[in-house]
Amino acid sequence: MNSQFIQGIQFDWNNLDEDSYVRDIQAFQGLETLKFSKPVTFFVGENGSGKSTLLEAIAVAHGFNPEGGTKNYVFSTYDEYPELCDAIRLSKGYRKEKWGNFLRAESFYNVATQEE
Repeated sequence: MNSQFIQGIQFDWNNLDEDSYVRDIQAFQGLETLKFSKPVTFFVGENGSGKSTLLEAIAVAHGFNPEGGTKNYVFSTYDEYPELCDAIRLSKGYRKEKWGNFLRAESFYNVATQEE
């Protein structure tokens, strides 16, 4: 039995605009489902290959702030979220996490530059 919090993702490309940049990301071409069965998943690829786009979409679909933090940490320095959010649906497991945090390098950079 798969006990992952997020077991997989279903993609519905009809929910994206025809001119969305997400449609041009090669790694997403023809992708209909993505399954998670191990405790750790690595997304590896070159710059611009869609790693951050996918992770941000998963985080937002799971209820996290697109700019990082916990589910209770709500702030916005810009009013955008990844367009891929409109095209994915998460398959969640029977277990519910007690806490969580979406870490983004940009979030740490913003905090570090504001402290100076």
